[in-house]
Amino acid sequence: MLPIHPYRIHGTGSCGLQSGFNIIELMVTMAIITIVTTIAIPSFMNMSRDNRLAMRHNDFLGTLNLAR
Repeated sequence: MLPIHPYRIHGTGSCGLQSGFNIIELMVTMAIITIVTTIAIPSFMNMSRDNRLAMRHNDFLGTLNLAR
């Protein structure tokens, strides 16, 4: 009786277990990363601008309270 090898493809002489990514998977991943980055960067810039504005507003209010 022949031994059973679940990961071996008979007739090819090589192991049938493959690891890694093919070019299509890499291209799809890169496209998704590009789309997410394109959407996220403007939002991050607006958030940063809003935080700076809030910080200046709070500094101004703190200065007014100190002047009383």
